[in-house]
Amino acid sequence: MGGILSNLIFVPYYSIILFPLSILFFITSHFIVGLTPLNYLVDLSFNFHDWLLDLFTRIKQSHFSVPKFNDWIFIVFIISVYYIFWLLAKRKYILVTFWTIIILTLLITFPTNSHHKITMLNVGQGDSILYEGGKNQNVLIDTGGKVIDDTKQPSYSISKYHILPTLNERGINELEYLILTHPHNDHIGEVEYIISHIKIKHIVIYNKGYSSNTLMLLSKLSHKYNIKLMDVRQVSSFKLGDSSFYF
Repeated sequence: MGGILSNLIFVPYYSIILFPLSILFFITSHFIVGLTPLNYLVDLSFNFHDWLLDLFTRIKQSHFSVPKFNDWIFIVFIISVYYIFWLLAKRKYILVTFWTIIILTLLITFPTNSHHKITMLNVGQGDSILYEGGKNQNVLIDTGGKVIDDTKQPSYSISKYHILPTLNERGINELEYLILTHPHNDHIGEVEYIISHIKIKHIVIYNKGYSSNTLMLLSKLSHKYNIKLMDVRQVSSFKLGDSSFYF
């Protein structure tokens, strides 16, 4: 989605403004020295270009997800994209901007399933359970993971190819709670990757069950991503909507 949006903005900007202006500047600079207005315009254009690049870099680093649509909505979306490219070919840039904003708004605000749902995620030998309460009231219990020896680097393949795709498909871009039941690698082995790729508000652990090194890692990650790290002894229960969780 970011690629489509950036093309809709950068392609016209390069074609209509940046390239013609650069060519004009290159030609005139050989005949007229110190053409201040043109120098200022070129400088302004490149500064705006750099600002756009910085903006899209920030967008790329942010996390949002698009839920899985039914067939009819997907067909409408494809037709809309083709229509935008047709408008782009006709150089109707105001309409391109208008329809792009409309489609992005509909994608981001598209209502997801509000029913309560519990899913056992496919994480191989470990465990990972997803609770969906609607309106981003979601809880993930354990992350799964593979048992590896100290000589190998974790691949985080479970998070990349199973957990995060499932969350994205269901339009989940935020977890209210991540509950880590115990520090075995097949239960928490993917935690570092998941924390860095989806917004999490709270992490619940049992402090006494973790080594000092693991606690330090979780503490650093929580501080870095602005997550509240909680000991289960301080949180005997919590409530999400009309659902209650007890430890």
